[in-house]
Amino acid sequence: MKQILFYINSLQWVLFLVILYSCGQSSFTNHPSNNKNIIREQSGIDTNTNNFDESKTHIKMAPTCGDVMNALLLRQFNHWEGFPKNCDWTSLTGPLPEDWQLVPKRRLGSKYRDAQMIMLSLEGYIRASLNFVDGQAVLFEAMEPTLAIEIGDLLEKLGQPDTILDWDFGTLPCPQSELVYANKGITLFLNTEKTKLLHVALYPSVEPKTYEESLRPRLGKELR
Repeated sequence: MKQILFYINSLQWVLFLVILYSCGQSSFTNHPSNNKNIIREQSGIDTNTNNFDESKTHIKMAPTCGDVMNALLLRQFNHWEGFPKNCDWTSLTGPLPEDWQLVPKRRLGSKYRDAQMIMLSLEGYIRASLNFVDGQAVLFEAMEPTLAIEIGDLLEKLGQPDTILDWDFGTLPCPQSELVYANKGITLFLNTEKTKLLHVALYPSVEPKTYEESLRPRLGKELR
């Protein structure tokens, strides 16, 4: 009888120790300091050095209108993700026209989509313009922007383009030099050596086909 009681008491102690160990593990996992480390890791902060490491970022935030305006003004496109909807562009354009029929028209894409073009005066760009369809901004473009980073660094940041097209810089053919990042809402028009950015187009995130049909700027001059 005593042996039976001894075994029962021993088993109770084992169960008690197992429960105590499990509670300790749960407490560690849910400890606020541990949660902070998880959040810091997701946000790209190295928990060992407290330095920001972009390669460790796991959370991807949708761009805001403020993000877009700042990127345009700073000519910093390495994190560009396209136009958000319903932005107020009047800080760049001034008051929008009441009668869009009076605004100069142009055609976009292979489907010759009608758009109205408002010219902008922005530092670091040549002939910058914002193009509207039905009163909504659909395309920003400009010649030879002075980038915040080197073109090689920008290409590395953007990664592999969705598609690569031929384009004409006036009457000069630039084969395989139009790098289309349609899903990011940006197209880079490079020289044939891929060493200089001659033109940039910015727009909402779309499929490559939509860009080619409805947004692609027609830059080549027609010879008569």
